[in-house]
Amino acid sequence: VNGSSTREICVGQGTTFAISSPISGATYKWYNPSGTQVGTGSTWTVTPGYTGVPRNYTVTATTSAGCVSSAKTVTVNVIDLTKPLIGSSGTNDCTSNSRVVSVNSSKTINGVVRNDLVHVWYADANGNNIVSQESVSGTPSGTLATQKTITSQNTVSYWVSAKLGNCESELTQVTSTYTNFTLTPGGIFTVAPVCYGGNPSTLTGNTPSGGDGNFTYQWESSPNGNNLWTPVTSNGTSQSYNP
Repeated sequence: VNGSSTREICVGQGTTFAISSPISGATYKWYNPSGTQVGTGSTWTVTPGYTGVPRNYTVTATTSAGCVSSAKTVTVNVIDLTKPLIGSSGTNDCTSNSRVVSVNSSKTINGVVRNDLVHVWYADANGNNIVSQESVSGTPSGTLATQKTITSQNTVSYWVSAKLGNCESELTQVTSTYTNFTLTPGGIFTVAPVCYGGNPSTLTGNTPSGGDGNFTYQWESSPNGNNLWTPVTSNGTSQSYNP
């Protein structure tokens, strides 16, 4: 057979085998893994479906005198890659703008650990603008894990594929949203005077702003307004407080 007797193709593709120096007048028959004849001739093209394991085909030659050769085996390994899984979408905290996005893929392809599997990071959903191609091994060793560090104060998206040779998976979108943790606290509205022994009005204030928009409250009290502030333990965790 001309070329390699083992071919690796992407799912949906075909490959052609050709007999090197075919015998004049001989008939060549091709058989699938089940032993069923699937083709004749000194060249044969096959487009096998994905099965998750390499597929072995055989070819024999029969001369005009009726002599049959021993079978020659050729192997087709169909690659169908799963798109990467999101490991982290990345969130920043109140001390830093930096956040990390990551994806991971199993390196076991058709039962074999493939260290030549890579992740291709794109800047667009159409896979036109390559940012980088990464091949960092993860933990455990059978995992490919790659990441990007983002410092922009904007929402940032990447699209990532798994790639093996010429075969490439669908794209996984991983998006990181920046959270501005600069917090503007709400102030307490002017409190109306209250006579000794009277019932104070409810204390209310402006709604704070900033952060991720999810706020918690804790009212505190002090005997002199200068120090010794202690949390109010009864009904003191709402935006308003009725003393």
